[in-house]
Amino acid sequence: MCTSNTREEKYRRVVALLDEHLEDMWVGGKASYRLGPIIEEGGELIIYAPHMKSVSDVHGELIKKYGYMPLERVRELVATSVELQQNLCVAAHLAHVSFAGRTTPEGKIVPRYAITLSSAISEDTCRQINLGCLDPRKFQLKNYEGDSDTLIVENAGRDLYLVEAQGKTKRY
Repeated sequence: MCTSNTREEKYRRVVALLDEHLEDMWVGGKASYRLGPIIEEGGELIIYAPHMKSVSDVHGELIKKYGYMPLERVRELVATSVELQQNLCVAAHLAHVSFAGRTTPEGKIVPRYAITLSSAISEDTCRQINLGCLDPRKFQLKNYEGDSDTLIVENAGRDLYLVEAQGKTKRY
């Protein structure tokens, strides 16, 4: 269920109730790149996944070492890191989850929107991978319901969301 499927503009906040089959950030990151196109610049994606306990069993250490960041910054790292050159799938994942970058007035490239993870992953690990953290025991869906600037997406990570040329948000 999606609280809305047609809208003239992007959302300030998207609450992604992550599909329970997406058990780590390696696959759960789909919530970001599938919902990113409908989140406005400077907005926020909250990924609620109390079942998520790890970043990745296979690639977790590399993800923790570098953290999520916009493509422009990942490219710079790949150019100088043999480790990432040998693990391009990890480099791609770092950029895909971050989704896109924007340039601040000071010229710094930062993520286009903030990502807050509400899961069993520790606050220290969230900080290490450049994500915000919200204790899932404190997450209250009712705090977001009825807010016209917020889209709530159940089973997030399954569908792709886009803003079409006519300005309508569509789920695919």
